[in-house]
Amino acid sequence: MKKHRLLLTGLFLLLLPLLGCDDTQSNNTNNINNTNNVNNVNNLNNTNNVTCGNQVVDPGEDCDTQLAGETCEDFGFVQGTLACGDDCNYDFTGCSNIPLLQYSLDILFVVDDSLSMSEEQLKLRDNFNRFVGILKDEMGVIPSLHVGIITTSVSLGRDDITTCQAPTDGKLMRGVACANPMSGNFIADVEPKGCEIERSPEGQCTSHTCTQQHCAADAFEVGSEPDGLALFLDDDGCPRCRNYENEGLTEVFSCMADVGVEGCGFEQPLEALHLSYTAGHQENEYFFRDSAYLAVVFVSDEDDCSAQNQGLFDPASEALGNFGSFRCTQWGIACDQPWDTGFVGETMDMTGCVARPESDSERLLYPISRYVDSLIALKGHPAVISLAAIVGPTDGDMTIDRDTFGNPHLMYSCTDGDSGAVPGIRFHDLVTAFTLPADREWAFYPVCESDYSPALEGIARNAALAMMEK
Repeated sequence: MKKHRLLLTGLFLLLLPLLGCDDTQSNNTNNINNTNNVNNVNNLNNTNNVTCGNQVVDPGEDCDTQLAGETCEDFGFVQGTLACGDDCNYDFTGCSNIPLLQYSLDILFVVDDSLSMSEEQLKLRDNFNRFVGILKDEMGVIPSLHVGIITTSVSLGRDDITTCQAPTDGKLMRGVACANPMSGNFIADVEPKGCEIERSPEGQCTSHTCTQQHCAADAFEVGSEPDGLALFLDDDGCPRCRNYENEGLTEVFSCMADVGVEGCGFEQPLEALHLSYTAGHQENEYFFRDSAYLAVVFVSDEDDCSAQNQGLFDPASEALGNFGSFRCTQWGIACDQPWDTGFVGETMDMTGCVARPESDSERLLYPISRYVDSLIALKGHPAVISLAAIVGPTDGDMTIDRDTFGNPHLMYSCTDGDSGAVPGIRFHDLVTAFTLPADREWAFYPVCESDYSPALEGIARNAALAMMEK
């Protein structure tokens, strides 16, 4: 009996570990279906889970289905439409740092008014109608226009140099004895604001509700239009607010662009442009509009000589070489070869020539970066700026010869009869900063050509495309 009891006790001890399996079986409190398993309050479907699409902005989400009033501007963009993405994160693809444009264009012509420019000014005036024509052809309507003209005459820091004693310093010019504009120093030809205009598919206006009050300065965005605009109907029967009368747009421009040829022979077109929007000239008030595309057209037969160091214009400075425009070349341009004004032979070829950069210790002209940066600061983005230069062509090479007095002289890169133009290297460097390679044929156009319409049509088409993409 004792023996059987011992056997039963041993068997019980062997089975005892198996009896404990009830604590880990599939139905116990710690198994996969318990309060800690995948279906418990902490699992993927619990109340703390991020659930995109439930119209509740849960932790880890930027938004859910819709926004709560956030905009692109809240995140540092200039304009655009912010969206809530399918993943409940902000979708910035509709945001942009390119300013939103209205159908508005500010075009500024920077015209060389030195002695040799009478024929070139005439060609500009004769071809302006092509600029206007392309705008209308591309857009179907004439955009709200501001048209201004400045000259290349900028102060030299001295008044003892003939023809340089009356600089205009970037002030808008209205021509000599012009009947128009009736007010101001630039052409304003804009669409009225706050009224309804109905147009046919062909572009004619069939009806409108515009009155004189829709041309008042306070009808427009603050600071964008001057006082004194009057309501007119154009050739398509469309209402326009204008500061000119009894003449067409091209006739008004033709008179204004006749700036004469008594200006300074040290042309400073880039600095004139810079001063037009930085100097605070009263004549320029209202010309540059924040919401307008900006186009600039340079016309000159000399390269730019915008001097940072006005000692360049000291006639007595022998260290700078003969007093003349070659100083602008030598101290504003750097080439593969060092400058040797005492070269032997009839000519000297220079290659790989560019505007001297800001880091160049021998530079006496302003660096091109000054003008690139300030234009972008003015408009907010390079995509809303077009530049064209009707100047002497250049491929980066130039040839130096000597004048009748034996002084170094820059040879023409193009000719038109007895006159010509020198390579516009500094113009080239500025224009290419704002121009795609495919556009450079019109954006950098030879001033010696008899017809400037390719350049004017090109910049008009470029501006029209940008405005239509708004």
